[in-house]
Amino acid sequence: MRQRALLFTLSVCPALLLAQPRRELNIRIPEAPQGVRLDTIGRTTKIGAPEARTFDAVVKAYEEFGIARNTESRANGEVGNTALVVRRQFANDRLSRAMDCGRGITGDYADQYRMTLALVTWVRPFGAAGDSATVHTAIVGGGRATDGTTAWPMQCASLGRFEAKLADRVKQLVREP
Repeated sequence: MRQRALLFTLSVCPALLLAQPRRELNIRIPEAPQGVRLDTIGRTTKIGAPEARTFDAVVKAYEEFGIARNTESRANGEVGNTALVVRRQFANDRLSRAMDCGRGITGDYADQYRMTLALVTWVRPFGAAGDSATVHTAIVGGGRATDGTTAWPMQCASLGRFEAKLADRVKQLVREP
């Protein structure tokens, strides 16, 4: 029984390790001064294309979504922006479609506040043949009221929709000639 468990562990764990981000990334945004390890959260999706093609598709998807990049490293397989300031709109959609900051009497706070987002996508090879890759996207954020009040900054959580939207677009882009 122990041998079977060991064989299972040795066969499954390398695949899981390949899908993980390459380095720890501790992010501090004004609304979360304690820091957040982006490499420990997010969503991983298998993409049916080699790592290089997948990386290029991620960069193109960020451009299409209007997301400026302040980090882009092919060597680390990393694309993102760790200090993106946005209001109301994000990735061609309402901000509240991607982030949950709570809701007030006038609607979703994500659509009303000035938000600071930290988002990173890691591209990793997957499989022995190197013919496939994974994308792991993580996003955290926080917001501040812009109406002049002295309200406390608010931490926000991802709804997972942006991560899914990005993965879907990357899958489309890698199929294009």
